[in-house]
Amino acid sequence: SAQGSTLKNLETIVTDGGVLEFPEEQMEDEALEAAVQTMKRHKTITFEDIALSEGVQQSVYLDYLKWEIDTESAFLELPLTILVLVSFAMLAMNILHQEQLYTIETAIERDIIENANFAWSGNFGHKGIEQVYSIADFWSWLRLG
Repeated sequence: SAQGSTLKNLETIVTDGGVLEFPEEQMEDEALEAAVQTMKRHKTITFEDIALSEGVQQSVYLDYLKWEIDTESAFLELPLTILVLVSFAMLAMNILHQEQLYTIETAIERDIIENANFAWSGNFGHKGIEQVYSIADFWSWLRLG
């Protein structure tokens, strides 16, 4: 079985074209040279060669066409989607006047926080909105504050 045969560590080079080459110093072995020449005689078959010679199954071709049509329709819907988004943004800014609503809400919130007092002692309220912890505090704040 292993009569005097030794395993060699072969170095290979793959070119940009996908061709497998061996360095010249390794080509001293006749058996290796013969094997390399046999490999070089074999034609590499690409997917395109198989498709041209054998053809493509109809189901594979139809699946590909369906994918292309779906992709194209999704791409063609993009301009309308962008138009709707821009229209909504412009209408929201021009009709709803969010900056004015935010200003009014902030003013009301600041007025409640700074001026709403309860638990009066004379002319001074000792508690603010942050100290409303119970239902009784809430009704006292609502009635007096």
